Amino acid sequence: MGNLLVLGREKFSANVIEKCLEHNQSEVKEDMVKEILSAESFYEFLLDQYGNYVIQKSLSVAVEPFFSQFIEKLKPDLERLRQSNDFGVKIYNRLVKQYPQLASDNPYRAGAKTSFNTKRGGGGCKEPKNSAAANSAKA
Repeated sequence: MGNLLVLGREKFSANVIEKCLEHNQSEVKEDMVKEILSAESFYEFLLDQYGNYVIQKSLSVAVEPFFSQFIEKLKPDLERLRQSNDFGVKIYNRLVKQYPQLASDNPYRAGAKTSFNTKRGGGGCKEPKNSAAANSAKA
């Protein structure tokens, strides 16, 4: 090991890293997670088309205390990720959906009521076309 942060951003090596995180013994997984946690920031990794999968897989296999360290290290990058581009927003939404604790201090967490999503669609409920009220209105 020692090159996971470099190799994790290349297509084939990222796939190998994911498989190693998935199938290795817990001691090896722990060493790999520690190495990935040594990155100064996950932002560039998260925006990378291959690196983001390595981060997600690492997070999914991490045990305490490393899982909590991952969560804390991801939080500062999330707002930048959400504002970056369509790919960044997709990764942001996937992470927040799978790990709601990432959005605990964030007003834009998944499912939160904001002025953006409360104005869409008028907010009212429409009765089904076959309802009794619709039938009595026709008569």
